[in-house]
Amino acid sequence: MNIEQLEKIIKQIEKYQLWDEIKDVEKWFESLTNKEINNFIKLNVKVTKSIIKYKHLLISLLDSDYYLHDIKLISNARTDYIAQCLSTVARDGASLESPHHENDMELIANSKSDEEAKEKLSNIINRLKNKENNSNKNKLTNDEKIDIIYENAIKYVDGDKTKELPPEVFKIKNN
Repeated sequence: MNIEQLEKIIKQIEKYQLWDEIKDVEKWFESLTNKEINNFIKLNVKVTKSIIKYKHLLISLLDSDYYLHDIKLISNARTDYIAQCLSTVARDGASLESPHHENDMELIANSKSDEEAKEKLSNIINRLKNKENNSNKNKLTNDEKIDIIYENAIKYVDGDKTKELPPEVFKIKNN
């Protein structure tokens, strides 16, 4: 970080009244990555009721690839409840890894009412949970991995228990 960046960060902290959100200023400044610095400096949203209420997100989401997009949607939310729904999706790790994150955020942001936003949020969360559950079903447990490694070893040594096992024996191929 250079002095220009430091000055811009300080201005942002003052603009969005974030001093109370930073528990340890020294550690926070030391820990900032280039991505976080750039996201924070580029942040330019109106100081709305939603931003004031969810200002902790201005600090906690800095590392997100969707930081500027998400914060803008939260600041422009029609209602406090829609801002809350957006905040939920913006902080969700599975959502942040989803290729649909921006579309999901836009869907909620464009909700005409709180009931509509609630339903959209519920659908998004359920879709993310189903995807996570399906991917976990395809993962092998450690016991299953050990069984595969042992089977590979038995096949490789072909009865000669003194034979050294090569690294390939310990690799589990995905089917």
